[in-house]
Amino acid sequence: MGFKHVVLVLLAVVLTLALMSSGISFAFSRLTDEQTLRSFVTRVSQNEGASSAEANAEFDDLYYREFACPGVVRCVIYPPEEGAALVLISNRGHAFFTMSMYLSIVLVILCIVLIFFVGDFPSERLLSIGIPCVIAGMLVLLKPITQGIVLRAVPPDTAPYVRELLVHIFTVFTFGFLVVLLVGLVLTLIGALALQRERTAARERKANRVDDNGATAEELRKEGAEEVRKQQRAAERAREEERERLQAQQKAERKTRAEEREYAEKHSSQELKDRAAERAMAEKRTRAERRDRAAKQNEAEE
Repeated sequence: MGFKHVVLVLLAVVLTLALMSSGISFAFSRLTDEQTLRSFVTRVSQNEGASSAEANAEFDDLYYREFACPGVVRCVIYPPEEGAALVLISNRGHAFFTMSMYLSIVLVILCIVLIFFVGDFPSERLLSIGIPCVIAGMLVLLKPITQGIVLRAVPPDTAPYVRELLVHIFTVFTFGFLVVLLVGLVLTLIGALALQRERTAARERKANRVDDNGATAEELRKEGAEEVRKQQRAAERAREEERERLQAQQKAERKTRAEEREYAEKHSSQELKDRAAERAMAEKRTRAERRDRAAKQNEAEE
């Protein structure tokens, strides 16, 4: 069992308790509402012979009474002289149950958001929300059980008033938890179908494994296609580099040939000049020799 799975289980448990707490707190908040209790208490008091003013005064004394204990929870643990039940149905109890209801609703929303963040698969999220809703929705069964227990415990002459009070309390309570139950059943059903689909996909994936790393044939085909594309890109880069190398080599060869031509032309021109100078010198020597021979012949003739 992984860490995330443990967190999901804990969130599901907290969500279940928060849903139950919100419903029960809502029911007690309705029960301890001033108008609801005032109507019930005054009708019972008037049935026993008290006047309307006396009944209202008696209710105000009970509902707004101050207790020595500091809070509702402490009053339940360490009941005052008036008893813990009187604390629960007082104005202090009404404020406590109302605040508990709002805190439970905030906790429900927080748990649902965390489940969506922690869950890796849709089935985990749906089941982690659906199952707590189903469990909490089963609180609709509290209506007949609670009603039967309460009606058997109260005196027969007040049973009609108590039955009317219970109907008033459980009307919204039952409707709310029926909605929660139906939503939970739907989410659980969808989650179970999603879980079945995920398991089928996992089995197919396992059956399609073709290498030691667990890759499927489709994945290998994709990897092969990607590898071919990589090789094609590498070959294209190699051809481009070879083309650039050849172009650089041809450019260097052209430069070398140009330099060689320039060198050849330069040295060829100098050689021609040297040859012309040599011919001119040779002609000068020839003319000088001819003059010398002519001069000698003249001297000989004289």
